[in-house]
Amino acid sequence: MTPAERLIQQLRDQRKRWIPLEEGPGAAAAKRVQILRPPETDLPDFLTTTEDGHYTLQAELRHVEKYVVGWDGFTEADLVGPAGSSDAAPFAPELWREVVADKLQWMRQIAQALLDLILEHRAARDTAAKN
Repeated sequence: MTPAERLIQQLRDQRKRWIPLEEGPGAAAAKRVQILRPPETDLPDFLTTTEDGHYTLQAELRHVEKYVVGWDGFTEADLVGPAGSSDAAPFAPELWREVVADKLQWMRQIAQALLDLILEHRAARDTAAKN
């Protein structure tokens, strides 16, 4: 890995957060996904116009598909039923798109987490600018 690639990875890692989807035993999440906060240059893609002409942030399925970059706790059996093994299912973006397309509650949870992460980043940036 080149020094630039290492720095890029560190920058991306700062924008990542794990989101629990289903609770497991104790405090551990049985299934969770890792989201990547969209960079500021992607924020216009989250803006929608309200009926009164104002703007609001909104996350949709396409955002949930794009900004989920990993998962934990998913097995083949979770995805395809008894025909699948109990082995961990490797994350792949195209597989994630198929899974989340049939999980509306997860889509909502992740969409809200994306919006929360965007707002936290903006608040931190605004606070830093005031100091």
